[in-house]
Amino acid sequence: MSSSDKATERVVPGMVQDNNQLFKLFADNPDFRRWLTDTAVRPVY
Repeated sequence: MSSSDKATERVVPGMVQDNNQLFKLFADNPDFRRWLTDTAVRPVY
């Protein structure tokens, strides 16, 4: 698992209080998880 994947997995659960649908998509949908990681996290690293 890459460092960006690990970072995403640390950040998204904390967002659960704000957006349950986002967490459900992240937890249940590998394509969405990959898209979120590629879009939001990888550019930072």
